[in-house]
Parts: sequence; C-alpha cells; structure tokens
Amino acid sequence: MRGKIGSRAAPAVAGATLLCALAVTPNASADPSGGGCRSTAYPVAGGAAHRGESGLIRIRKLLSSRLVKLAATLTAALALLLGTTGTANAAIYWDNPGVQLVNQASQQCLDVQGMVPGCMAGGTSWIRLESAQPDADGHARVQIITNGPSGSLCLGVSYGGPSQIQGSLGTRWETCEVGGNNWDQVWTMITAAPAQNVGNPAGLKHFINFHSDTYNVCLDGGIGVYGFPGGCVNDWQVWNIYTNKTSEPWRGY
Repeated sequence: MRGKIGSRAAPAVAGATLLCALAVTPNASADPSGGGCRSTAYPVAGGAAHRGESGLIRIRKLLSSRLVKLAATLTAALALLLGTTGTANAAIYWDNPGVQLVNQASQQCLDVQGMVPGCMAGGTSWIRLESAQPDADGHARVQIITNGPSGSLCLGVSYGGPSQIQGSLGTRWETCEVGGNNWDQVWTMITAAPAQNVGNPAGLKHFINFHSDTYNVCLDGGIGVYGFPGGCVNDWQVWNIYTNKTSEPWRGY
C-alpha cells in the first residue's frame, strides 16, 4: 500500500573519492571523470631500495588515520539518520499539562474517540506521555494515556488490524497497567526528524514515531488507529507534538 522510501546511489566521483581515501598511495585523488583514482608517488631519496620499513610504517599510519576518520564520519551519519529522543536517561513525562498527538499526514489528533479533526484549533484531544519502562538505547518507552469516563486509559496493542494491511494489529484504550506488566501498552518513541521552531506558543514541533517492540508494529493513523507491521515508513506514522519539554531520568515504577 505505502512502500519504503528508497535511496539514490552516490555519484561516481564521490565513490571514487571514498576509494581514494582508503588507497595506500599517499596523495591519491578522485578522477573527475569518475574513472577511479589517480596518483603521483612522492619521490623517495635513494630509489626503491631505500623505501623499506620506514615507508611501510608511513603508509600504515596514513591508512589507519584515514580509516579512523571514515569510521567516525559514518558513525555520526548513522546516528543522525536513526535519531533518538535523547541519550542516557531519556525518560519522558509530558503529562502536566499534556500534549496533542497530531498525525503528520491528516493533521487530526489521536483521541479516545479515534482520530479527531480540528483538535488544534479546538484545543481538544489531550494526551499524556509517561515512561512506563526504563529507556533503552536512548529511546523513551512510554504509555500513551488519556482520560476515560472512570479514570485513565492507556493505548494498547490488540487484535483486529485493518484487513487490507496484512500482518497489522489493532489498538484499543484499556485500563492502564503498571509495575512492568504493561508491555502491550509500551511504545518506544523514535525521532523521525529533528524538532523545528515553527512559532507555535506551545513549543517546538516534534516528529515522533511510536513503535511497539513487543509486537513489532508502528502506530499508524491512516485507517483509524492501528499497528502497521514492521518499521515506521511514512507520514501516517509520524506524530507532531508541540512542546518545549525534554527528557529526564527514569523515575521508576
């Protein structure tokens, strides 16, 4: 129905530059034509017979240095792509006041009634996000909470997802469970894109995915409210939250 976003191949020159960065020739450079590397060897006094061990050491140091820099660059790029809600102590307590979960695609809010239009203008559909389990790998694991007729209700994973989405699961509002027995109600918060200042008085605009690690589904607002199987892949699974609140240490059960 909605596929994953693909990625484009890097230009040939960029690929050649990366290969040249790993080359043992000291001053290798990318060929602008895309044909690979070209190099001019440094002159060595006394000819090839005098290159010996010192030359090998220089080459090894150069290669090692370039590999370390490349690894650091790739690690930073991966962290940027994945995103997190914080580093260590990434627990979330966005509950006083609450927040609105606005679907990126429909601009409707998650509510005990389902998806509600006009919620931002009407000031309705307030949700509380509270860490239900200790954060993991820099991601908060929260319960999505609203007020029901007789107390707080939490959004949990259940059976009965949309029939047209194979492998999907349903969701339902149910009595909140505490003390580590609430895995069907625990959602991992993942930053889908960096927060933006759009001038909203409530705070920064956050772009958040909610993923159930227990059932491997992503919270989707495209056909009611359900769990899309696998990872989070499109705007129907991105939820805008406007707040200046941040993460904090885990408070315990």
